[in-house]
Amino acid sequence: MAMDGKVCIHCREVNPVDARECRNCGRFFIHRPGAAQGDDSATLEALKRPEVLCALVLIVSLFLPWFTILFFSLSAIQLLGLFKGSVASSMRYGAGTTLALARLFIALIPAGSLAVIVIALRGGSAILIGKITGLLPIGVFLLFFMQGSNILSMMGAGFVIAILAGIGLFAFSRGRG
Repeated sequence: MAMDGKVCIHCREVNPVDARECRNCGRFFIHRPGAAQGDDSATLEALKRPEVLCALVLIVSLFLPWFTILFFSLSAIQLLGLFKGSVASSMRYGAGTTLALARLFIALIPAGSLAVIVIALRGGSAILIGKITGLLPIGVFLLFFMQGSNILSMMGAGFVIAILAGIGLFAFSRGRG
């Protein structure tokens, strides 16, 4: 049987060619003049995937305050070049290694998040990259927590959002079912 008609991008129901809305789910067919039918529907659907939304939130959280030291709020981007003086001296052991690992993890967060987004836009699933990227904010937290650097009193909104978005990215990074 040939499929002659409009296929709804939401429920995959085949509708008559002249239909203005899907007879199954009721969503309207929107066609822009001069555009190929369904040319960007896959892109819009990819941007609605939970792992892509979590990756976008994770990128945004890099620019929100992660730590507050005295009166200064620092974003994750600012942390890449900081943490040399007062914070390092308050650490118990291996401050240089801890700071190097924290900088590496913070630098890998946007790279992994962008990889998840790009792969999703191309129609794939970045399971391993998503899971690893989702664990990076928790890794940064654990590095400083184990050092006893009083991270709980310094955590800013961005750090909390990054941890929550990372947990979401970890949870939602799975194969398409």
